Amino acid sequence: QPQPQAAAAAAAAAASRNSGGGLGGKSKVTAKEADALVAQLKDSDPTRRRAAVEHVAWCAWSMALTRHGCRVVQVAFDVADAQHRLVLAEALKGHVMEAIRSPHANHVLQKCVAMLPPDCVRFVSDELAGHVREAARHPFGCRILERLLEHCPLWQTQGLALEILGDAPELSRHPYGNYVVQHVLEHGSADHRRAIALALTPEVRRLARHKIASNVVEKVLLYCGEEERQKLKEAMVGSAEELASLEHSNYGSFVVKEMRRR
Repeated sequence: QPQPQAAAAAAAAAASRNSGGGLGGKSKVTAKEADALVAQLKDSDPTRRRAAVEHVAWCAWSMALTRHGCRVVQVAFDVADAQHRLVLAEALKGHVMEAIRSPHANHVLQKCVAMLPPDCVRFVSDELAGHVREAARHPFGCRILERLLEHCPLWQTQGLALEILGDAPELSRHPYGNYVVQHVLEHGSADHRRAIALALTPEVRRLARHKIASNVVEKVLLYCGEEERQKLKEAMVGSAEELASLEHSNYGSFVVKEMRRR
């Protein structure tokens, strides 16, 4: 039986060969090889741990694209020091749009955004610029936008937020986009919240009854200021009869409950 360190080194070397030295393609790391690499990444000896991180960094992007390799790269982000996290992040530069479409690499990109200082992940928002509406509608892309909104300062996500605001009513109806709008409401500025409330108000009677968009309307009532909430309430229910109708609808009933809390 090979020692874990030897097995891990062999796995990393195989990954490097299969990926052309980390410059392209997918490294064919098996589950067993991934387990060996993870074991070395979690080794109690800092020298062996550092060596494992350096092995992974060499072919991080190609590994990120694969089922077992992406797990290894995420662990590498967890255990690496600040300097090596930057090296791992460097491997993702130029690949953001590919990562948001990958069922594996998107997890690595999410980890990168969550673990590094905001200044070090500006490349993610830069590469997403002009593609935010597409990303918001994607099952993996929406997660990247959510992590950016959670972890980055407002000045850094301003461009992303503006693209989202420009499509707020449609995104609010979308099965993935609605979560992005909700994140802007939770993590954005007062101006962002005001803009979303204003964009939804003309359609709010329909949106409040919509299976998906009703969740966004609830968040508007939760996070917006008193003035925006009042305008939204007036647009939703102009009479006691309209309130009763909304309250007895499948999804509008939840909106009415939130409205009464405010």
